[in-house]
Amino acid sequence: SNVPADGEQNLEVFVGNGCLQGELRIKGTLKIGDVPGHFATLRINKGSTLVLDKNSSLFIGPGSELIVEEGATMIIQPGASIDWNDGAINLEGTLNMDSGVDFSPTGSGTLTFDGDGLISPQSTGAIRLEQSRVNIKNLQHLSVNIAAVELNECTVVFYNRGELKVRSDFDLTNSTVQYDGNKQWAGLSVSSGTTAVAHCEFIGGAPALSVPSNSTFSLENSTFKNALQGLKCTATPSSFYANRFYSCTIGAELNCAAMTIERNLFHGCNQ
Repeated sequence: SNVPADGEQNLEVFVGNGCLQGELRIKGTLKIGDVPGHFATLRINKGSTLVLDKNSSLFIGPGSELIVEEGATMIIQPGASIDWNDGAINLEGTLNMDSGVDFSPTGSGTLTFDGDGLISPQSTGAIRLEQSRVNIKNLQHLSVNIAAVELNECTVVFYNRGELKVRSDFDLTNSTVQYDGNKQWAGLSVSSGTTAVAHCEFIGGAPALSVPSNSTFSLENSTFKNALQGLKCTATPSSFYANRFYSCTIGAELNCAAMTIERNLFHGCNQ
């Protein structure tokens, strides 16, 4: 035939059907989509399970996505890897990382927490994301059992009064934290562990970042703007250096022990 094939493809595959539970166990490599224009969706239905077996690999191509529905589970075993090339994981169910296993996809992608979506509090590995987007559409607790949470060059977006509460060690660098729409609320809070924030931008929030007294905390070279409240902190920062607060109703509320505030700028803030 001389008729060229359609360059656009869109495929959706389900695991589990209605009340029938299913399990998809990956022992080699699973590709969801491959190149731009070839879109695919793998949907893990309620009651079903996706298992990334030991040393297996999952690839999610541009514009393609993995959806773990409410009541479904995704399990990552030791040695399994995820590569998302501008792909997405929509977590409405449970992500369970086997003992010591990290969630650290290669490349850039989008992780969305929605519905009942959560990372199992029994997971003990680390969460590491680079050059990716994290959508928070529910109340998300990252428990103290998680070894560490590290976001670098990421964008975190809060929707519909969603919140991210980090109870483990937390490194946030070169990233943006913002809100969808005009409403503002307390989106990001950290406690219990060691939190280091550097070279980040916070847009909106009430407050944009909350740090209680049981945390070890540093904030450097970061910007807060257009927030009802930028920072609320009862911990004593080990470093509070070269931060900027623009057009915030309250720039920073610090209720802590004696500390050094060096080279910080407050402009257009009421307090």
